[in-house]
Amino acid sequence: MKKLIILILTLVSAIFIFSACAKYEDGPSLSLRTKKQRLKGTWEYSAGTANLYISLKKNGSGVAYFKIAVFKTEDNDLKWKFTNNKEKLNIYINFKPSTSELFKQYAEVEMTNIELDCDIIRLTNKDLWLRIANVKNTIDQILERPVGEDLYKFKKTD
Repeated sequence: MKKLIILILTLVSAIFIFSACAKYEDGPSLSLRTKKQRLKGTWEYSAGTANLYISLKKNGSGVAYFKIAVFKTEDNDLKWKFTNNKEKLNIYINFKPSTSELFKQYAEVEMTNIELDCDIIRLTNKDLWLRIANVKNTIDQILERPVGEDLYKFKKTD
């Protein structure tokens, strides 16, 4: 009986220790995949008539493209890296001239390059929630978020 109580206390303690170790506000508390493994893949942010797709590779490169109404932009090169002990994500997108032209027509926004400094709120194999801490070029004019929402909630598409 004493051994059973010790085993139960050990399990309960382990649960509390691991749940306190969650790096992101909305989890996960524990994952068998590394952060790079979870981040790798194609992610979609849907915002009404404008959708952003980012495809991230483990080596810190990738592509980004937009679908705006019936138009799809070319693939635009991007670079990404974790910062602040993997609690933040920095994404730098180098827009091609054709993408910049589409933004001018659609939203009257001049876009050439964009750097996003993001707080990672949730990173699972299917969900990527970002709070953009510092937009060095305006993306909010293209990607509308629901009223009162401060997160960009991406879903994995592959």
